[in-house]
Amino acid sequence: MTPTVTAWQKSSGYNVRAPVKAFFSRWKRVIGNDRRLRTENRRNTGIAIPVRVLNYMLDPGRSSFVRIA
Repeated sequence: MTPTVTAWQKSSGYNVRAPVKAFFSRWKRVIGNDRRLRTENRRNTGIAIPVRVLNYMLDPGRSSFVRIA
């Protein structure tokens, strides 16, 4: 990387936004952009399944925090 690109990334906050954009890109690939389920119950089920899949995919890399009081 050139110093200009690195400076640009730091000044614009690109390095902070990139993981968020990647998360939503993954989300859209898993559940798709449009849901065609007609009833509320089926919509909830149709979203619950991909949410579980995505959480399963992200779990190994997720940090766990323990509060020390």
